[in-house]
Amino acid sequence: MRKFKKVVAIALAATMVMGMSLTAFADDNSGSSNGAGTSEGHVEKKATSVVLPTVSGTPFAYTMDPEGLIEETSHGKYGDAVEFPAKAGDTHVYWNNGAKGGDGADKDNIVYANTSKAQTVTNKSSHDISLTVSVTASSAETDIPLVAQSAIATAEAASLYLGLIVDGQAAETINTAAAATKSVTIDGNEDNFKIAVKSDNSGYEYRVLSLAEYKALEGNSSKTQDDFDATWDSADFQVEGAVTTGKAITSTTTAPTIAVTWSWVDPEEAAAEAAAAAQEAVTNFKSAHASVLALTTATVAGGEDEATAIAAAAEAFAALSDAAKAILAAEDTPINAAFFEALADASAAVVLDAAPSIETTSYTMAADTAIEVDVDLGVGSLAATGIASITYVKGSGATATLASDKYSFADGKLTFTAAYINSVLDAGVTSRAYTIKFNDSDNTEVVINLATE
Repeated sequence: MRKFKKVVAIALAATMVMGMSLTAFADDNSGSSNGAGTSEGHVEKKATSVVLPTVSGTPFAYTMDPEGLIEETSHGKYGDAVEFPAKAGDTHVYWNNGAKGGDGADKDNIVYANTSKAQTVTNKSSHDISLTVSVTASSAETDIPLVAQSAIATAEAASLYLGLIVDGQAAETINTAAAATKSVTIDGNEDNFKIAVKSDNSGYEYRVLSLAEYKALEGNSSKTQDDFDATWDSADFQVEGAVTTGKAITSTTTAPTIAVTWSWVDPEEAAAEAAAAAQEAVTNFKSAHASVLALTTATVAGGEDEATAIAAAAEAFAALSDAAKAILAAEDTPINAAFFEALADASAAVVLDAAPSIETTSYTMAADTAIEVDVDLGVGSLAATGIASITYVKGSGATATLASDKYSFADGKLTFTAAYINSVLDAGVTSRAYTIKFNDSDNTEVVINLATE
């Protein structure tokens, strides 16, 4: 009996637990939760670092020696611790290139060369850059003339050649008329960069490899800092020169002063800036010349003011950059030089003031056939509104006025009636001149002839 009670108690306890569990499931059958989203961040995979020349002194100062004085005196003026070009190939224009260097006893010798010491621009960026070097020359009255290199050998008077060399390309002749300019691309090297965690763990950065990281790359274990430095692309620039020999100069003859400038740009950024500038120029152009741009060859009104406006717009268009012109040429109605030429021609063709006229003045009479004459009443202040009279000379010599029922005038057509033509033919008239007088302020007269075949 006690065992039975124990079993019953256990069963009741289980029933109560199941009942409670069933109740819980019945009252709470759903759930929800929130999760905030975060971004790990963004790293601009572009790094820029350009090393420009460190200029000390005046590396582009030079000496020309058209009379060969240095060679003839074995450079005695300059002392013994110097080196000049060998006689063969010497162009007699010299730049101080500094100490020879090296480990030899002559390492401190000053080297004078026919080219200036090369200046180097190194691109340690992940992207390409565009380097531009320009040289201008003075034009003093006492300066020796500057000529092309090819003219040195044939020049009749003392002359000097100077040339700009950039990245080993053919030299650009330097003259006084305009700057000698060369542009080259210096490649970037994205392989020398990596995305890394910042040192303070605050985020990520795109940075250049350390030497250790560079050496850790496959095949680089024995590489040195010099090897790593050599992976960056660079470009040198310098000036060369040559002068005539055997051509006398005077004590007042001077050598032109040259000014060398260099700069670099990011081609992508430069292109974006140029595009923005072109678009701004187009917007300004459209605003300034809106009235002209709204014209078509069919809507021009003519006149001096319109012609002046069209000419001004055409001149402003010609001054735009090629990029701005390309934007305008892509319009639904292309705006280009031909557009303005067409407007100018159409405007010039508009006649603002013209007297009445009749283009065809000879007509053939035939029985039972009216004769129609095309009449232009003119335009503007000289125009007529109609015909004042038509007169002719009779066989007797008397002048007669043609009765208004013998002709009609409407919509630019003067019509001699068929009945009148028949009467003229019946009278045996084979040819007659008619004077058409218009009612304009000048009473313009035009003579037409009616005749039989």
